[in-house]
Amino acid sequence: MLTREPSKTRVDETNGARMDDLLHAARRTARGIRLVGEVAQRKLGPGQVLISAGAPSPSTYAAKHDFLFAESTMPADRLEAFGAEITKAAAIKTDEICGDGATLTAILAQSITEQSARAIESGADPVELQRGIDLAVKTVLRDIRQQAYKTATIAMYQNVARISADGDPDVASIVARTFGNSRNLKLDLGTIRIDGLISNKPIIKIARAGGGYRIKVAGGTEAEARGRKRYIEMSLRAVRAAQAGGVVAGGGAALLHASRALQSLEPDSQSLKAGVDVVLHAVLTPIRLLVENAQVNSRSVIDSLLRESNAHVGYDITSGNYADMIDAGIVDTAESLETALTNAAEVATTATTAPAAFARTRELTALQSQNPHFLNMMSKVLEPHDADGGVVDMAERNLAAVVEGGGKADAKLGKLLIDAIEPSVRRYLVGDCPDRVVRGGSFKVAVYIALSELHEHTRALDLNVPEQGLGLDVVVKADGFEIRPESRLPIHLPPRDESTRAEFSLRALDTGDRLVRISVFNGGTALGGLDIAVNVAAAGEAVNARRQASRDPVTRFAADETQATLKVEYDKKRKEYSFDWRDSEGDQPADHLDDALSPVDGAINDVIGKIQELVRRDYPIDPSVAARLQREWGISLWNTLVPEKTRKRFIDRHRQSMLEKLEIISDGDPFPWEMLYPFEANEPAFDKGFLVDIVELSRWRLGSRPPKVIALRRADFVIPNQGPANAENEADEVSTLLRKWSTALKDYRITKSKELYDLLDKSAASLLHFACHNAVEAGTGRIIIDSPVTSDDFGSYQGKLKRLAPFVFMNACRSDDKPLRYTRIGGWANCFLAMGAGAFMGTLWEVRDETARNFAEALYEQLLEGNKPFSIALRLARKKIRENAPEDPTWLAYSFYGAGGAHLEKS
Repeated sequence: MLTREPSKTRVDETNGARMDDLLHAARRTARGIRLVGEVAQRKLGPGQVLISAGAPSPSTYAAKHDFLFAESTMPADRLEAFGAEITKAAAIKTDEICGDGATLTAILAQSITEQSARAIESGADPVELQRGIDLAVKTVLRDIRQQAYKTATIAMYQNVARISADGDPDVASIVARTFGNSRNLKLDLGTIRIDGLISNKPIIKIARAGGGYRIKVAGGTEAEARGRKRYIEMSLRAVRAAQAGGVVAGGGAALLHASRALQSLEPDSQSLKAGVDVVLHAVLTPIRLLVENAQVNSRSVIDSLLRESNAHVGYDITSGNYADMIDAGIVDTAESLETALTNAAEVATTATTAPAAFARTRELTALQSQNPHFLNMMSKVLEPHDADGGVVDMAERNLAAVVEGGGKADAKLGKLLIDAIEPSVRRYLVGDCPDRVVRGGSFKVAVYIALSELHEHTRALDLNVPEQGLGLDVVVKADGFEIRPESRLPIHLPPRDESTRAEFSLRALDTGDRLVRISVFNGGTALGGLDIAVNVAAAGEAVNARRQASRDPVTRFAADETQATLKVEYDKKRKEYSFDWRDSEGDQPADHLDDALSPVDGAINDVIGKIQELVRRDYPIDPSVAARLQREWGISLWNTLVPEKTRKRFIDRHRQSMLEKLEIISDGDPFPWEMLYPFEANEPAFDKGFLVDIVELSRWRLGSRPPKVIALRRADFVIPNQGPANAENEADEVSTLLRKWSTALKDYRITKSKELYDLLDKSAASLLHFACHNAVEAGTGRIIIDSPVTSDDFGSYQGKLKRLAPFVFMNACRSDDKPLRYTRIGGWANCFLAMGAGAFMGTLWEVRDETARNFAEALYEQLLEGNKPFSIALRLARKKIRENAPEDPTWLAYSFYGAGGAHLEKS
């Protein structure tokens, strides 16, 4: 019998798993769902296997959902494997019921899972979110039923059969010949004959058998005959589904039209609305993918169809025209859409709650099962009861109730999930490197340790990773290449996640086949190595330096396809900035900004001066006017500081729903990125808010990658003698939050410069918080503690903090060194990053004391009690102070350096 632990218990005494481990387990499960969803996405569009116009070749005959098994290789990470398996099971379930819809199920499951995770990370209550998803799913299903066209013809049924059979006209024809009495059709599987019927010409025969029909299938090979048999089975199911529930417009049109019903809902909470938005995004995904796979602007098509009142109208991608899809024979069965959406939502719910529930009920391994329908059981498990304990406890209670009542879980999937929760010691050394480059050209080699071997260049490592993680060194050697900035860089490997990345810059000196040799060390002990072959071509030879593997489905899954990196470097000789954009499609051609023609510091100084007038309240101003001015200044900076190609790339990627995270890597650019407001007046217009409204924005310096985990051992607060009372209050309130989060964590006050130096000498800092309101000297950037300190006073401390990689928060009037270097990494940010800080946050301009204190409290609440990563915590803290005082630009003042996905952990 399964027993439920107290809901307040944060640690599973059986296996020591903490709640954040369980949330991490849910994220790993979601990656497995994405693995299958990405494979399914490639099956949409003209010329793809699942909707080919002509008859399939003999080699394509197989079970319709075999692509889900053949192409989505089982991940090495066991929780990812579980996510992949439940998605496949749901897709098969849809096909078995409706004869079609496996692809759609996988795509919808991926979308709902990923959007749910983002909503929870942004602060949505999981139980309310799930209720919003349930409400939206029911609303869409009701609309689909209303759209259904039930006065079908034989030709329409034949279209349904043909689509289900992947365009096979013979299968469609033979199924059509039964429609005279199709409700009584009997498919006698025992009459399928293969022996003696192998020929170059496939044969399908149909004969009456009592009140129904008997079908015999043969083919050129055994595999072909077996595949054709399967196609007939699925086509017959599809036709029966059409008879039972009717047909709707295909090509994603029916789901798009059903999305309008969601606009009329009036959720009574933000979390409930977030659940509705999750489903809204999901039902628009199929048509977006179809249209984009056909190289057409999806936003234009979607906007046009949403204005169309006739729910039968869709976009025919083969002709490139809008059409009545029913008349054109491009149809789906209503039942397949309903079943796909229902099953997809179950998968997403399972991914969110099942890992935590099963991790805390170890007795599941003892269950024996005769019931293969794991998802059916899980749908009962996840029925909402009282939500006092949250989703995890809710799932656990219901799981116990099902098992006590005689319910059984599928043994294979249950054991797979339990095994996945157990700590795994196998990791994989990964080298991300192009296969071919040009002599004289520069390229990047990224090295890290991953949880899965789904990468092109990998080597397995057997590691025991302690709770505090491991500090390792990566060494790259490569004859015939120049290596910069150095050939040895550090990485940090946490116990349950990928390591940070070491990024090396190489320049090819000689042509020919060369080896890039990678080694990883723990102190003086070599843990393993990896050799990567790189071909260096002479200048002028045809070379695609971008990795072809980046488009390979197996290697793409390791990367976040909604993230982009923008590297900004300054050439002093040319007096220009270069902008190098990289996203999931690879590196884009470099863009340039001429500092001589468009002086950067002058443009920034002008806007920051106006901002400071608002902060200081130099003159009375209406709050709505103040907010409008901030927008106008942001647009001006966007157009002045960002070159045209980069602006266009940003807007295009966001319109394609392919940009949610942006990392700025720089050697010291002065741009106030948080203040920029992306804007395009020409049709189609783009006006979605400041950069920090649109994407999760983070910065870092050139070189090694920031850590993903910062372990807190102690907290140190720098409080200048001349600071206002708000500074002491801020430290007290943050200390209270820290003690609630961890009673073992001690905090200390630093009120003298000597105490700060002593702390840095001991390399003991893990959280260093400067509550320095009004204690920063104008024009110099000096902080007055008992005596002044500047960022130039710590030259000998480089690398001193690398061991603990602390979080440094400088909540001061200014966080940079000089008046015109607002975010330049050469100020306080660069000072602490050079020491080895794992994350740094500071202000771009002087901020209001009370607002700054409120921001700090909101940020720590999200980081500690909310267990949010920095990017989400920062977004929520900005939102809170913005809502309280929209005219105050302080919410835009905070600049963050570090990994957006990094968390604070107890040491």
